[in-house]
Amino acid sequence: MYADRTPDAAWIPAFRRDEWLYPISVVGVGRIQCSLNDMLLSVLTPGIAAQRLRSVLMERRAEEDSEYIPIVMPTQATPFRIIGLTRFVFTQQWPIAILVGPREFVLACATGEVTTENGERVGYEMLQSVSRQSQIANSTAMARSQIIQARVFWEQPDGSVLVYNKVIVDAKNRVPDTLKQRMLCHSLQSFWKFVPRSVENKKLQWCLKHKKTLIHELQPWSQGMIRDSLSCAGCGLVAPRPQTKKVSTNQCELCDAWLCSDALCPQERVKMAKITNYMRVTKAPKAHSKQEEKKRVDSHVIKKQRVKNDTSTLTKKQQYEESEEFIPTFIYDVRGVEMERYD
Repeated sequence: MYADRTPDAAWIPAFRRDEWLYPISVVGVGRIQCSLNDMLLSVLTPGIAAQRLRSVLMERRAEEDSEYIPIVMPTQATPFRIIGLTRFVFTQQWPIAILVGPREFVLACATGEVTTENGERVGYEMLQSVSRQSQIANSTAMARSQIIQARVFWEQPDGSVLVYNKVIVDAKNRVPDTLKQRMLCHSLQSFWKFVPRSVENKKLQWCLKHKKTLIHELQPWSQGMIRDSLSCAGCGLVAPRPQTKKVSTNQCELCDAWLCSDALCPQERVKMAKITNYMRVTKAPKAHSKQEEKKRVDSHVIKKQRVKNDTSTLTKKQQYEESEEFIPTFIYDVRGVEMERYD
């Protein structure tokens, strides 16, 4: 990975010079251990939701005021080909936001693959800013950044993918040049982490979308046997299941297995967050020895009885924490790393 420190070195004669005041170029080359299909699946961004998910996985702030206009959408014959036009407002994270205000981006995006005469598959992803007409630009309009980015992916015989990544940014602001280049280099480095995260997350989304078909094909028992089962999948407790037609909060998102609401049950349930599409895993505390578990059960029964006898002296938060429905909740990303905890 290297950066061009002089503006002239980043300039490409094919572009009009008057639209680019201070271009800076960064180039990154490397290898990622995945197939070309997984690579193209990871960079495929067909809408606003996928665009925001990409920003989260790239460890940057999500875009605001996003708009997306598709021109060419994927088909069965070309599943990775997409052309579109997107507009969004991007704000830097603190403390860079003190020096650089919100910037507007209007980009033409293209993703796809080609096959060479030798039969080699090559994928690509390109982003190019849409120029603003001079009569439209004025002092009251939001500052618009110019960017050109190209990624080329070569499929290798060993199953890996070679990646060439070049980005040119018109970065005329109060941020020092060295800091600008470090920010661009960090963005390129985040791409190597983004690919496996995006692939795993999109495959999990596909599994959730087709979970009924997968359950029917992979599990030896029928759906009728699952509905008739009254035992908890975590601890085996036999208890009546909720009769409501809505999806129960104690039901796993992946396998539809029913789980009891006992706080001491060694259970895990998986949910999909609506905003970031992260897998939400709710689980009980770690298991202890039989003596410790007996003490915990006795303590749990005593606390439960105390709540029933004297609820007037407890706050709502204390009543909830000491009831049987209190279960610690964690947020995991697609790598299984704990990100955030809240009660």
